[in-house]
Amino acid sequence: FISTDFDDLPSDILKLPVSRDSFQSVTVTEEGNGAVFQLQFKDGILEVSDKLGVLYSDLSNNTTDIARNDLPAQITEWIAGNPPPAALSGFSCRRFRFGDQEGYRLIFQNDTQKMHLFFDISGKLRYQYFTASAPV
Repeated sequence: FISTDFDDLPSDILKLPVSRDSFQSVTVTEEGNGAVFQLQFKDGILEVSDKLGVLYSDLSNNTTDIARNDLPAQITEWIAGNPPPAALSGFSCRRFRFGDQEGYRLIFQNDTQKMHLFFDISGKLRYQYFTASAPV
């Protein structure tokens, strides 16, 4: 599902402190029994779960790139116990802050697949999902 109409969003998302004027589109990705709303704004993205918890934001440039070796111990331990598929060798991680929420977004990827992992600031997994695209 993709929309460019801000009013298509659930009412609780409409209440988030974001600029309607800079809104461009929303993509909804369904995974299992859940969904993630990825809201694209002129100055960044905001990812929100269907439970309406903020998973990630790079709005206001309040993010920091984190090297894999610098991840908190709880996240490193979680990954060791739940390794991503070997084919997803690309890695990126960002620590973010949105209002009073902080956390980490990790992405493992290759040319056609991405595994998205979202952890809270204490290192607890909040949400995960996969996306795939056709090879170029």
